[in-house]
Amino acid sequence: KERSNIVLSRKLFIEKENEEKKAKLIGSIKENMVTEGTIESIVPYGLFVDIGGIEGLVHVSNLAWGRIVDPQKLFKVGDKIKVKVIRFDEEDQKVYLGIKQLTEDPWENIPDSFVEGSTVEGTVKNIVSYGVFVELKDGLEGLVHLSEISWDKFVKASKILKPGDAVKAKILSVSPERHRIALSMKQI
Repeated sequence: KERSNIVLSRKLFIEKENEEKKAKLIGSIKENMVTEGTIESIVPYGLFVDIGGIEGLVHVSNLAWGRIVDPQKLFKVGDKIKVKVIRFDEEDQKVYLGIKQLTEDPWENIPDSFVEGSTVEGTVKNIVSYGVFVELKDGLEGLVHLSEISWDKFVKASKILKPGDAVKAKILSVSPERHRIALSMKQI
């Protein structure tokens, strides 16, 4: 009063507005619904996505049917993406989202050409201590165990292969129930 000044704050107004939007959104969230969101942050275990006032988690296992090693290589903060609500915990107000659920599961329709003994071509996706993951078709990967890379027993996969390399392999076994395809490069 003594300086004839009025101090205003938008914070309370914005907080109230956000709470109203959040309450409205909570009432409309249903499992299996598809919505658009904005990536707020990227962590090693997934993405936090704002779906209109509520932040949901897309776990790394729900990003794609294949293995994702580093989500930061595929997404950026601020990207607008389509997501599916997998689960909504109303009590804790937690939303679990998925991206891979927007596409068909490649393990349900494995091509007829993927049978034991057949030869396939693919791309090296990931090299791990026990072998190499090879993408055979979008979202469908097989493992070449370290013992099936070469007849040389002391070979290191990382010395002869790198992600992105095209390789040929023989299918040793196919297990759609367990989502596994065992491959061999040395038998080619």
